Amino acid sequence: MRIKYYYVLLFFSLLLGSCATKKQLPSQAVPIETETKEYDNDVLTAYCNDWLGSPYKLGGVTKKGVDCSGFVYSTYKDLYDVTLPRRSAEMISAVEAINTKDSLQKGDILFFNNKAGKINHVGIYLENNRFIHSSSSRGIIISTLEETYWKQHYRCGGRLPQEHKIK
Repeated sequence: MRIKYYYVLLFFSLLLGSCATKKQLPSQAVPIETETKEYDNDVLTAYCNDWLGSPYKLGGVTKKGVDCSGFVYSTYKDLYDVTLPRRSAEMISAVEAINTKDSLQKGDILFFNNKAGKINHVGIYLENNRFIHSSSSRGIIISTLEETYWKQHYRCGGRLPQEHKIK
């Protein structure tokens, strides 16, 4: 019986670790301040501010509980009327890759990988190296790409093809 309990515990630990993030002390759940005035900034800013502080829930896609890919999925569905793949590792195939951080624009999707090189986390770029995402320990928060953890695990950015516009 004890061995069965161990396997169940191991299974759920691995499941929860799929979107897990490590140390994120500088991250915060504070309203986003807009510094540029592109066509989608006000809509995206308002939408993201509304989600700040929502709790993490594996497989969730609502403000009552959401994981990292669920947040990106919901944002792009609601704002762009685009249905992305639900899993972070599959989202990269739906966007045009952005290989340099200097080319990132507000609304781009950020992809992060684990030590094995597999994409296991996503967020949405805001501006000034900040992005919004769902942390397994703190829910929807804003972090910076300058944090050591994110610097080490950043893979690339992605952008919707030009034909997609905010509703």
